[in-house]
Formats: sequence, C-alpha cells, structure tokens
Amino acid sequence: MIRVLVVDDDVRVARNHQELVESVPEFTVVGVAHTAAAALAQVRGHRPDLVLLDLHLPDASGTSVMHTLRSATSQNAPQPDFLMITAVRDIAQVRAALHGGAVHYLLKPFPLSALRDQLERYAVARRQMEGSGRPPSRTWTACSGCCARPPPAPCPRD
Repeated sequence: MIRVLVVDDDVRVARNHQELVESVPEFTVVGVAHTAAAALAQVRGHRPDLVLLDLHLPDASGTSVMHTLRSATSQNAPQPDFLMITAVRDIAQVRAALHGGAVHYLLKPFPLSALRDQLERYAVARRQMEGSGRPPSRTWTACSGCCARPPPAPCPRD
C-alpha cells in the first residue's frame, strides 16, 4: 500500500481528498493535517510515501514544509514524495515547488478525477521504480516524465 498524508487548511477539501485517496486501489491515508506544524509532526510519525500538500497553510507555506522535511531527513531514511495542491496561480511559487522536489502539482479548483489520475500515475511510476531496484522515493522524475507536465502559462493581463 502507498501511504498518503493529506495536508490542506480547508477541512472539507482535506476530507474530499482523503475519501478519494481511500477509493483508489493501492492507497491508504495515514493522516490528515491542516497546518504546517501538524504536517511536520505527522510525516515524522507516520512516514508516508506521498504527501498531498497544499501550498497555502495558516502557519507556513507548503513549500517551506517540503524544504524542512527534505533538509531534515537523513539520506538513509526514505523521504516522502510531494504532490502539491494549490489555488495559488503564481508561476514562481509553482516552479519553486517543482524545483524543490514536488513530483507534480494540481491547481485548484480541479475535478477529483484529476487527482485520481495523478495518484494512478504515481502508483505506476512507483511500481516501475521498485521493479528497477531504484528506491521509489525521490526518483520520481526518472520515470520518463509520466507525471510531470510543464507549469501552466501565466494568465495574460488585460
């Protein structure tokens, strides 16, 4: 099973994501957090494989959570992958998240089928990594871009 932590400041959104993750074969939700502090504690406690991480949290940015976990995790310990979920349409923040190690991002609002699609792609990529003998975590981009898509174009200004 792929262990997932859902992190979103909106309780309803987090619940929707949790329910969707639980409905996808091979996935289980190990925790739900609504703040950066709770996310950090739950990652350390539950050791998820994948974190669905909102960029906007009340006490810190999702990007800072990802960077904190990346820098604090030992090279020998498995690190979670991060799928960023955001309503932020600032291309610089999306790029920073991707350059910081996020495997993909989804811009809110999106149909839940888009999240399901990314989870299914993640599961395929993970199986391919495990079959190749590579550690599955942090090697996502080696999977021929199966999940990566270019960042969205900035909205034209009127």
